[in-house]
Order: sequence, then C-alpha cells, then structure tokens
Amino acid sequence: MKRFGIRMHSRALSGVAFWGAVWLGAGGGCLGLKGQEGDHGDEAQLGQTHQAVAQVAISHITWGTIGLDSNSVTAGPNVFPVGVRITNTGDATATNLTATFAFTTANANINLAGPPTVNIASLDPGAHADAYFSVIITRTAAAYNTSRQFQVTVSGTGFATATSPMLREVYVEKLVSQNRNSITGITGPTAVSIGQTQTYNLDVKTATGGYEQVEAYLTFPTGMFQVISTASTYTAPTGATNDKIYADACGWDPDPTSPTYRSCIGPENFTGGKAGGVIHTTYTVKVIGSGTASVTAAIYDFSGSSYHYNSDFGALSINIVSSSVPVATDDSFTTAEDTTLTISSPGVLANDSDP
Repeated sequence: MKRFGIRMHSRALSGVAFWGAVWLGAGGGCLGLKGQEGDHGDEAQLGQTHQAVAQVAISHITWGTIGLDSNSVTAGPNVFPVGVRITNTGDATATNLTATFAFTTANANINLAGPPTVNIASLDPGAHADAYFSVIITRTAAAYNTSRQFQVTVSGTGFATATSPMLREVYVEKLVSQNRNSITGITGPTAVSIGQTQTYNLDVKTATGGYEQVEAYLTFPTGMFQVISTASTYTAPTGATNDKIYADACGWDPDPTSPTYRSCIGPENFTGGKAGGVIHTTYTVKVIGSGTASVTAAIYDFSGSSYHYNSDFGALSINIVSSSVPVATDDSFTTAEDTTLTISSPGVLANDSDP
C-alpha cells in the first residue's frame, strides 16, 4: 500500500496556528493525522492589516423642557440652550466636523435663535466635544404646552455621518417665578476678540437640598460665542460635580412616545435623586463673532410636580464687546544711499486695519 504525505499549515484569527501531516491510502482514504498547535504571532500580523477609522456618536446633554412665565409671557427667559455631546468612538482622528441642528416637526412659536451649525476642527479617538444651539420661544400664550421635535446631524472627514437619537423634542412648560432660585455672580472679560478662548463663571443658588431636575446657564448668543466646555459643582449632594449645565438628578424620561414622558423614572444620577444648593459653573468659550452682548443667567427646575425659574432673571448681567483682531500688512519703502527716508502720515498704518 502506498502512502502519500501532505503537509498542512493553517492560521486562525485567534492567533493560534495549526500545522500537521495527513497520510492518504492508495484509494484516497485517510490513514493518519498528526498535528500541533502553537502561537505564531498572528495577532501582530492581523493588526498590521487593520485600517483605523473614526466613528462618531451623539448624545443629548440638555433638558428637553423649556418654558415661559406662567403668569406673564413677557417676563422671564424665553431663550434656552439645546446641546449635544459628540464623541469619537473610533480609533482614528475625525476632522472638519460640522454639527447641524434641524427641526423635524412644525411649530411657529419655537425656533432657532442663532446659527444652525457648529464647527469643530478635529476630534481625537476617545475625545468628545459639545455643540450648543439656542432655541427661542415666541412670547405668546399659544406656545404653552406645545412642542417641536429636532435632530442634530454631524458630518465631516474620515467618518460616516451620524445623527442624534430620535425621538427628541423641546416642550414648553409654564414656569413659576420663585425667589428661592437666584443669581449671585457672573464674572469674565468684558472686551474680547474673535479667535480668543475665554473663561466665564456663573454662581447661583437654589433650595438647599436641590431639585430632581435643574439647569443653570448663561445666555451666550451662539453667533458670537461657541461653548467649548462647562464644569459645575454642587453643594447638594455634597461634593457633586458635572461636566454639563443640566443636572438630571432623578433619571428623567425624555421620550415623547413613552407613557412616563416628562417624569422621573430613574436610575438616579445624583445621590438622593436631587442636585443643587450652591452651584458654581465655569464656561470655556471660543469667540467666533463680533458685536455686543448682554449676557444674563437663568436657573430653572422641576420639583414638587411643577416647574420654576429664578425671579431675579435679568437683574444681573455682563456686557461683552467682541471685536475682530487687528490686521497688520507688511510695508516696504526704498531710498537712495545716504538719503533720509521720510514717511508721511498715516505712514505704515495706511494698509492696516483695526475693526
């Protein structure tokens, strides 16, 4: 009987290699098998063929509840921030990101106040950036208890276009003015230039024990300032911190199709299901436009089955003037040897600009 030997070498993606020999009989039957397993560095070879890609995920970072004063639509806040967090969950850098806000349903009394896009130069793997838009409510009683759905789309280079989770909407509640919420300080530079990154601080106070839902924010016009990040501390619960302006303490249900929509369903995100007390928030913003802005602050909350805002809204503000950076243009002059060069006014400033 003849035997034919065939030597085999096979690799598995797990990094384990198999090699062996098979002896075949003259009629083709298998008479024997001998093999051995071993690690031959296949994981390293596999890694060499992997192509790094960016991948973007979007999450909501502000409260979907907005509102007008319950007694007078001309009082209190009517502009509210709507923000998303954009996270690069891939293993390559995403570049040229543009976040675009769009309403997906109609409501003439709820609109954008400011540009619908936010630009982000790049996002490294594992990093995130926030994009804020301003929503304005027309000061009319017809806006009460109405809503408008929206979505944010992020496009750019090196990743597939992503959209924020649906369904999400802003809902106009009746806000009760209360003096237990108040603004204690707004600080930061009052003269800034386009391209600068600046820091502003907001100090507020609420009821000592805090609330199930609370959001404290500065009314930065989004056409002049791009919010880069926020950092908040609370005295209730003790030592609590947050990297968002919205404290979802009780675990809010934001899904308009849910039977428990706009209620606390858990799990709690802050110990005891409440947050507040003394709140200190630091804003890092980039100056992107010129003009003059009067920036004030609002605090609004949900507690005891009703919604409230600070009765001192608008009483404390900071006026910020933003200007373009001066532009200097090179100058050149010639003169004969041993001859004094005289430059008449405005001289070297003639081709420069200071908007």
